[in-house]
Amino acid sequence: MKNSSVISIQYRKRIIGFAVITPNKLFKKYKDYKKKGGLKENGLFLTSLCGNNKYKGIGPVIFKYLDQYAEEHNYRHIGLHVSKERPWLKLFYEKNCFKNIDYLSKINKDFFIMRKDY
Repeated sequence: MKNSSVISIQYRKRIIGFAVITPNKLFKKYKDYKKKGGLKENGLFLTSLCGNNKYKGIGPVIFKYLDQYAEEHNYRHIGLHVSKERPWLKLFYEKNCFKNIDYLSKINKDFFIMRKDY
């Protein structure tokens, strides 16, 4: 997506994890998501997160850099959604300080709406 930022983690010249974040103001069409608190002013939306599971503990490292990025750019929130079909991911995000704030149902899909506030 245009205006998104990528934060990547390298180890021995290889990318072992990355996150793609987008300012919330670019998601104007997601009114129901915003109404439920997933998109707040002056926030980011985590559009993608990937870590090489060969490297244990990479997730919290990526979140450390996300926190640093948010602080440096004066963002106050990071939002995301997780499919209810993948409850282990909800637990992963909760371990990294995200709170489940609501849920959203879309055409045969249910999502947890999660947010981390600074």
